[in-house]
Amino acid sequence: MNQPSFDDWQRHAYMQAIYGQQKTMKNGTGTAGMVCGIVGLALSFVPLVAFFVFPLGVLGAVLGAVGLSNVNKGRADNKGAAITGIVTGVLSVVLFVIWAAYVASLPTL
Repeated sequence: MNQPSFDDWQRHAYMQAIYGQQKTMKNGTGTAGMVCGIVGLALSFVPLVAFFVFPLGVLGAVLGAVGLSNVNKGRADNKGAAITGIVTGVLSVVLFVIWAAYVASLPTL
């Protein structure tokens, strides 16, 4: 590996002086909501597993809403992940309700 030259360090310091330190924002709650929502939505199509995935969909929607709130307050910048968490979490819950209604309508043996 090559060591950066002094000119590289000067250029880096000059760019920071002009543009300032780049601030990286994170949205862990929005990302967690997106992951929970996607997993919940994917597993909602499996008949017997759908009943156990309901909390995952609710958690995805709640974490997505918290992440979106953080975006609106300027504490995070990952708005797409937060919205995806809300949408997929709600869809997962809707699919759970449909499965539950279908199972409840089946005749008993």
